[in-house]
Amino acid sequence: MANALQAIYKWAVPLAVGASVAQAAMYDVKGGTRAVIFDRLSGVRENVVNEGTHFLVPWLQRAIIYDVRTKPRNISTTTGSKDLQMVSLTLRVLHRPEVKMLPRIYQNLGTDYDERVLPSIGNEVLKAIVAQFDAAELITQREAVSNRIRTDLLKRAQEFNIALEDVSITHMTFGKEFTKAVEEKQIAQQEAERARFIVEKAEQERQANVIRAEGEAEAADTISKAVAKSGDGLIQIRRIETQKEIAQMLAANPQVTYLPSGSKGSGEGQGGNFLLGLRSEWILLFYAKAFGTNYGLTAKLPKDSFKYTQGTPKEHVADNGSGTMLHREFCDNCGSFILEYGEPAKNDFRYICVGSLDDPEALAPKGEFFCKSRSSWMPEVPGTFQKKEIKE
Repeated sequence: MANALQAIYKWAVPLAVGASVAQAAMYDVKGGTRAVIFDRLSGVRENVVNEGTHFLVPWLQRAIIYDVRTKPRNISTTTGSKDLQMVSLTLRVLHRPEVKMLPRIYQNLGTDYDERVLPSIGNEVLKAIVAQFDAAELITQREAVSNRIRTDLLKRAQEFNIALEDVSITHMTFGKEFTKAVEEKQIAQQEAERARFIVEKAEQERQANVIRAEGEAEAADTISKAVAKSGDGLIQIRRIETQKEIAQMLAANPQVTYLPSGSKGSGEGQGGNFLLGLRSEWILLFYAKAFGTNYGLTAKLPKDSFKYTQGTPKEHVADNGSGTMLHREFCDNCGSFILEYGEPAKNDFRYICVGSLDDPEALAPKGEFFCKSRSSWMPEVPGTFQKKEIKE
């Protein structure tokens, strides 16, 4: 038993020392990394150790591990443009060391090569390139600026044996004054575009009105020729068509009720064929369509239901033949008839004209048709309107 313990003690120490030496002589190079060997006798070796498990001489040699995978780094700087505008830029760089040049990198820069090199060359290139462009060009030619920065930064990084996989501008801001000026310029451009659109729209509307007026003039000329050729037959046809349209509109409206006249046994009628539920504007529309606008149609409206929004009317007063003064108002610019009212109703009602009463050829400058019983109500007003009697 004692001999066995002595044997164990005899070999334990050498085995422990041997295991420690073997452990110190082995090192692992993991995936995505490379190793550089530093020898105390010969210095840094030129060969690069690849991935896997390798051996070295303990104490005399040491392995320096480098990560050779691509890593991102942001470089930020604030510099002036060509027109002296302050610009803040952030550059994103994907970099890695040149594997074959790792011994040189270790000799010149050490293991923190990216911290030593990239910030300095990044700021240098950014300031040099940005100074060649105006602030507006940095916005409109951003791709060209990015390409210039990438090209120059690649050249500078190669001098330090650093490979750049990608270089891109991720952030660009300007001073408050310049940003405000750009916004005001954009607003001004939008206002100019809107003004141009309004002008074009007005021109299109003007052309449409011209075309519409030409079409109406041609239609009026055609109707005049037809009336001259066939008498009032065309007018009667149009009147029948309008009455038919009015009947259809009334029939389709559930709120309008027709009360026919009653009759006695002899067939003599009583009452009066009433239409209930008609709105005043419908009545005016029906009469205007059925009889045209040269018959002096008027609508009785409360005085307070309308007002003049522009201009001042010209007023004429005359006796209507029964001792009651009749007031009439005309447009001060064109002389068109607007409304009339009797002296007793001056505070209550107004009779508004429906349609145009103009007949430029027969009644120049302005005129109106009157029946004989009404002709004496209002004398002619020189320069405003003339009268033309029609049969009852």
